[in-house]
Amino acid sequence: MTLVRSGFNDAAEEFETSVDHFTTGARGAVSDDIAERTERARKKATCLWQAVEWLGGATYANEQGDMSRATRYREDAQQRLRAASDYGELTDPDELAE
Repeated sequence: MTLVRSGFNDAAEEFETSVDHFTTGARGAVSDDIAERTERARKKATCLWQAVEWLGGATYANEQGDMSRATRYREDAQQRLRAASDYGELTDPDELAE
């Protein structure tokens, strides 16, 4: 479980970095279309970041034997994953450059 939690923590860091990059990209967008797509990507990455944070917490709670808290955290993570899916498929960055 410790390795799993470590993986969630690593993923959370990567998503946090992605959110920062998308925020910068939205501010510097050269068109409203690109700004909208970048903002949507930022929102999706934020949901995924939150989900892996909750999953890491669930893993830790599970390690501690607090199954009730682990279940709540997993349910919160599932809610964030559902929210992420609301943003649909994202545009490939190479398509934005065209």
